[in-house]
Parts: sequence; structure tokens; C-alpha cells
Amino acid sequence: MTLRAHRDRYRVPLAAAFETARLAFAERRGTLLTLEEDGGRCGRGEAAPLPGYSDDALESAEALLDVVDFTGLPPLSELDRVARWIEGRLPRHAPSARSALETALLELAAVRRSVPLHALLAEPDRAGPSPRPLSALVAAGPREAVEAEVAGALVSGFTTVKLKVGKPGAFEQELLTLRALRRAHGSALRLRLDANGAFPPDEASARLRALADLEPELVEDPVPRGVSLLESPPVPVALDEVLRDPLPDFGALRERYGVVAVVLKPTVLGGLLACRRLARAARGSGIATIVSHTFEGPVGYAAACELALSLPESPFAEGLAPHSGLGPWGALPAALSGARLVPHDRPGLGLRRLSVLAP
Repeated sequence: MTLRAHRDRYRVPLAAAFETARLAFAERRGTLLTLEEDGGRCGRGEAAPLPGYSDDALESAEALLDVVDFTGLPPLSELDRVARWIEGRLPRHAPSARSALETALLELAAVRRSVPLHALLAEPDRAGPSPRPLSALVAAGPREAVEAEVAGALVSGFTTVKLKVGKPGAFEQELLTLRALRRAHGSALRLRLDANGAFPPDEASARLRALADLEPELVEDPVPRGVSLLESPPVPVALDEVLRDPLPDFGALRERYGVVAVVLKPTVLGGLLACRRLARAARGSGIATIVSHTFEGPVGYAAACELALSLPESPFAEGLAPHSGLGPWGALPAALSGARLVPHDRPGLGLRRLSVLAP
């Protein structure tokens, strides 16, 4: 098999700057990798590390992708061998490059078989995929703006809303906003909170106790990477950023540290197959999965949607509501239908050909 590879860098503004407790960004930059074989079939991947969040950088990912040698590539139907082949060519500290190369190869494999990527990834003994609800993501901001955005999400069919918390000096105001939301919407609102590791370790337990009265379905990453997880927290906990670090076994995470879910972001964790391995290990200890994005373009976003559909159903909504950076592309994947993901039969990523947006 002869593969021809090329890259196209892009730069896309968001409709408005997005803020978390630890970073803010108003645009996304990345590179699209296309692998084409004789006959014109293509597979696409995307490397779009998020500055200040991802462990690698765009320039280094591009440099690695430019020198990939496809000698010895195993049959694309043998996913575990493909994963090992990629691991032998791209270092572990280059997760976005790994994710881009893997996604392109997997889409090509799915296109060859005329099946959607989620069908290629699904475990053989699994029943067919089912629709998945999505959670709406609301950025930190003034109380009135947050309340309006949450109300709009509920009107649009979302029942789970994820809010960012932990902005320095703003916790009491965040509590007031959250209490107002709970009063306004009651149990109709499934409330998910994400601290992005911003709670000071000596205040984290007290803050979680204050949040417990609001009955959040979970709180993501209450303490920073490198800090010991909280034992017996008063609220259910999800892990996101710390999944990149060595962790206790999943049984201990569930029983000792109150972890109920892990958040899988392929571009951060090294690809779809790495996420699938994590999902299997987590499920074995009763920990659910939530698939999410890092504001990638359509290719990275579609890959995350396909991963979500390939996994067993989760009790939690997937973190894959479309973001404003997708607007300039004018392209959304076949898996997206309003406030949920749905199975589809379009080959590969379920995404039409893209006109690349110049940097």
C-alpha cells in the first residue's frame, strides 16, 4: 500500500473568548493530516494541542508528522497492531501527533470497508450503538450571562449543563450563581462542574462540601495535577487532566477517591485506541466514561463523536456539544443531531470534504 501524506495548517477564531479558571483563548490553531492511497480513498486526522492545557505543541506535532515513514505498516484491520506501530514511530510525549496519525489511518480503514468509524472501533460483542445525550458547556462569566446561557441550553433540548468554576477570588459569586440556577430549574437541570484543577488543595474539601448542597452529578478535577486526590470526597468526582499522569488502579479511584467517571479527550490522551483502552479498564471497576473535545476543528471533533458512539452507553451525557470554533468551517459530522449524537451509516468520520481555512 502506497500512502501519500500532506498537511494543511489552519487558524480559526472563536465567536467569543472562552475562559476557564486557568486559561482563556479566542482562537484555535491546528493542522489537518490527509493520507491518500491509490484510487483516491483518504483518511484524515487533526493535531490541535491547546496551549496552556495540552502537554505538547503544534509545531512539534507537525515536525513529527512530516517525517513519518509508513514502512512496515500492518493491515489496517488489525487495530492493536496499528496502535503498536504508531507507538513505535511517535513518542509518548506527542499525544496530538499520535492522535492525528491514528485517526487518519482508522478513517482510511473504515472508508475501505464503507462503514462509519464508530462501527470499526466498537467491540465485536457489543449491540449496535444508541443515541447519546450531550452536555452543554457554559463558560465562566457574569451571573446574568450564565443564567441566560443555561436557560437557552435547556430550551434547545440539553438537560445536562457543564459550568466552569474555580476562578481565583470568585468562589462565593460562583456559589450564588449556581444556587440561582438550582432554584430556577430544580431537578430538570443536571449540573456538572469543572474546576480544571483550580481549587487550592487546602480549600478543596471545604469547597466541595459547599457544592454538595447543589447536588452536582459530578465535579471534574477539583485539585491540580501533581496533588494527591481527595479521599472520600462529598461529591462524585470525574478525572480529566490527571489521566495523563500515573494513577492508582481504577478500583481504588472508585472506592477511595469517589471517582465515578473519566473524561476521554483523544487529542490529549494519544488517540482513539488509547482512549478505548482506558475506557475498558475504567468499566471493569464500575467507572463510566465521558468523551469530550478541546475545541478542535471538524476532524478532531468528529473523531471524538465516533469514539463516543463506539463505547458502551454511559449514564452521563457526552461532553461533545458543538463549539463556536466549528462555525467558520461550515461542516458538522453526521453523528450530530441537535442535543445528541446518533448512529449513522456514512463511511469514516461522517464528515464531508473540507475546504481548509488558511492560517
